[in-house]
Amino acid sequence: MLGRLIYTSTSLCQSDDIPQILERSRTLNAQSEVTGALFLHEGKFLQYLEGDEAAVGTVYGRIVKDPRHKDCRQIDCRLISVRIFNDWSMTWLPHTFGAGLLIDALVPHKRHADALSALDATSAGAFFYALSKLSQRL
Repeated sequence: MLGRLIYTSTSLCQSDDIPQILERSRTLNAQSEVTGALFLHEGKFLQYLEGDEAAVGTVYGRIVKDPRHKDCRQIDCRLISVRIFNDWSMTWLPHTFGAGLLIDALVPHKRHADALSALDATSAGAFFYALSKLSQRL
């Protein structure tokens, strides 16, 4: 069954580590046929994983044990009918002005540092869906 998992965590890595994290994620995710996206803002990761339900669970299990993450919190885990990041084993979604506006719209009245932690399943899914559509246009 095809599933998705969205989580947030506090990043304990340096910005220089991001290219290595992405390279390793892309390799491992491709082997498991897991796709998704990673977003980092003010020291918080927000990640969307999709693929075989068991494979997504395995990837998340590795992330929870990874010392570069702290306070992992699963926001959403559900079955889905289609992938939204079908072409990427792991894409990097940089923080842009537009992404900031989207966060503000989805989580009004929150400081940016708290906003990612305040996302619920519906707003986190909408955030990634909107960014997936924007990234397809770039």
